[in-house]
Amino acid sequence: MTKISVIIPCYNQEKYIAECLDSVLAQTFDDYEAIVIDDGSTDGSVKIIEEYLKKSDKIRLIKQINQGVVTARNNAIKRAKGKYIYPLDADDIVHPDALKRSFEAIESGKGDIISCKYRSFYKIDEINLPKLTNKFFTPSKFNMILRCCITNSSLFRKSDFEKCGGYDKAFDKGWEDYDLWLNMLLHLNLKIYRIDDFLFFFRVKNIEESRNAQADNYYSQDLTRALTKKYPVLHIVKIINFLCRAYRFIFQKKITRSNKLIIKICKIPVFNKNLNNSIRLLFYTGEVNFGDILNIDLFRKLANASVEESDKRKCKITAIGSILQILLSKNNKIINKKPIIVYGSGFIEAPTQDDFFIRPLDVRAVRGYLTLDRLKKCKNVTISPTVAIGDPALLISKIFDTSRIKKKYKLGIIPHYVDKENPLLQKIKVKNSILIDVSSGTSDFVQKVAECEVIISSAMHGLICADSLCIPNVRMILSDKIIGKDYKFNDYYSVFGINSHNKIDLNNQEFDEKSWLEVKNKYFMDEKKLSQIQTNLLNAFPYLQGATNDKG
Repeated sequence: MTKISVIIPCYNQEKYIAECLDSVLAQTFDDYEAIVIDDGSTDGSVKIIEEYLKKSDKIRLIKQINQGVVTARNNAIKRAKGKYIYPLDADDIVHPDALKRSFEAIESGKGDIISCKYRSFYKIDEINLPKLTNKFFTPSKFNMILRCCITNSSLFRKSDFEKCGGYDKAFDKGWEDYDLWLNMLLHLNLKIYRIDDFLFFFRVKNIEESRNAQADNYYSQDLTRALTKKYPVLHIVKIINFLCRAYRFIFQKKITRSNKLIIKICKIPVFNKNLNNSIRLLFYTGEVNFGDILNIDLFRKLANASVEESDKRKCKITAIGSILQILLSKNNKIINKKPIIVYGSGFIEAPTQDDFFIRPLDVRAVRGYLTLDRLKKCKNVTISPTVAIGDPALLISKIFDTSRIKKKYKLGIIPHYVDKENPLLQKIKVKNSILIDVSSGTSDFVQKVAECEVIISSAMHGLICADSLCIPNVRMILSDKIIGKDYKFNDYYSVFGINSHNKIDLNNQEFDEKSWLEVKNKYFMDEKKLSQIQTNLLNAFPYLQGATNDKG
């Protein structure tokens, strides 16, 4: 019996269906089928799906006249062979480990409905990091009565689905997934478990294209009435909403952009205080990328403080990443006289002109000597006499405990996000290898790296993570898409006194078992030198207890 059936209803999704199916075919879990049910599309969707039928026997196509997504899902699930069902909309995508992690969770008894954290995106190459203030409400039965806390793409048993009678056609305009979850929770007394990693990505579209947006904007009152009629317990929501509105009128709390806490009672200010426990951090958020997201863990764990994503005008500090590049001024104008603390940042490419920054810099640590030498020539830059040299990602071994992790793989392959689909990855011929996604959560990424004997990476922070854990590694070159070419790599390696680092150019050679052995045998990490770099970085960290109060 097939373990999982992925159910993909499709209606006029020719722009997105290929990306959806690519993400399904990239799964690390193998025992699944993907049923695409075309709901009478009038565009080129079917033609695209039929091309995928030639690529993989895991994909099945069912055609029906247009009857709506609820009927389409129900019809597909009736014909599903899987023990478990995983719904997926044709314009969304999933992480390569989504099915594997969900299957492991439901098989181990963690829950009857397995969900995960999620992110939104507009384009496949523009997946957005959620704001740090976003909260994922625990999907308890009580919280689910108040709001839908999980996504439609969650794993459940087909037998439980059949006991509920499937998706209710009364919700053909929307919220059919919320209805199903309430049915399973309240009538079958099932339990939800959410995996604490981002494994699902939903596409944000304009309201004309988005069924969910239409449901929320046009039909929410009708759908709310239908849910309340079906589940009388939802009347509690009305009571809670009334109490919340009354509470918000009587008691108002606001944190301003200048980081002040203001409390009002009946709109009259009664309390005003400056906060100093939130770190306003500038880091790159254009892509979901391990090195950039690592900033959050670094500051939360070392400073034991909350982290606030900030911009270059208001930030207090910048750390991991080539952030100095975006602080350069094109017109030699300063936008804010308050200095930015630089903690381990660098440039992404060699200078083309004299550098002038949009704000003064207070330099406590830099990524490497190329950055340090460049900053020494700049105005409005104050460099600490005890400036630390090294990328703060070298502190990974200090903030993540990998001592109990056992080796599972000979080789970990980490392509930069611009290289994810590069066909040259096929030139890596080492058995028992794993592809590690730079857009996965930090703890998951570090664990995967720690499970490998050797790392090959075109992403710099894949190499730095391996160095921090003293795992043999080598840089691979797949394309010329990485901005700055060798500059940031040379900057990083300069801290170890390496002028010319090893590279494997897959444009010109394969990486086989012999290459793997050569990397493993030739790799040398001076652990004493690494320890000294880590000590210097910790001493330079501005938010440790006993350090001067630079929070803000």
